[in-house]
Amino acid sequence: MNLPTSKDPAEQDTSKDEMAADRRGRILTVCFGNLFRSPMAEALLRDRLPETDWEVSSAGTHAMGDDSPSPLAQLAVWEVERLDMSDLRSSPLTVQDVMVSDYIFTMSRRQAAEVTALVPGAADRVRLLGSFAPLKEETVLTADPGGEVADPDEVGDPIGGDLETCKACCQRIADASDKIAAWLKSGADERTAPPTVASGLRIPTPDKHR
Repeated sequence: MNLPTSKDPAEQDTSKDEMAADRRGRILTVCFGNLFRSPMAEALLRDRLPETDWEVSSAGTHAMGDDSPSPLAQLAVWEVERLDMSDLRSSPLTVQDVMVSDYIFTMSRRQAAEVTALVPGAADRVRLLGSFAPLKEETVLTADPGGEVADPDEVGDPIGGDLETCKACCQRIADASDKIAAWLKSGADERTAPPTVASGLRIPTPDKHR
């Protein structure tokens, strides 16, 4: 008769780690190219939320994949928050990304539309990140390359701008991340958060040719 052998302690620790990871909430931040805004948001939210409870990732609706964040974005995050995000890499948005995420924060309305076009059932999990810290002054930044100027709830794209433009974008994302982290830690009451796509967030019809 063969008696079961006890697991190696290292295997037991690995199993516990995997179980803990399975219980973590999943957050996805989304922008256009996954080079400026969404990696900033990924780094800032990771810094504000315990890794034991949350897994944070980012993607781009038009990302090529496996690119480092813009050097300007990296410098801005370092100067504003003293965070190093040089290890992050861009990733194109996929159906799987959307399916596994509990909370999805996009930078523009068009990106929210594109997320829900991929997975219509995700509409109750998609919000504009900037709606947690609406812009109080006008901006010249567009919400998407070649698109319209960002409205107060969108985070404008700093691509093509200087370091100060990128730092201002980072600070805006940091302010929103502070409020998102506080909201999640307090229990994520839907009644105290900005609207999702499902609850009335105005979004444009996704343009298949963009």
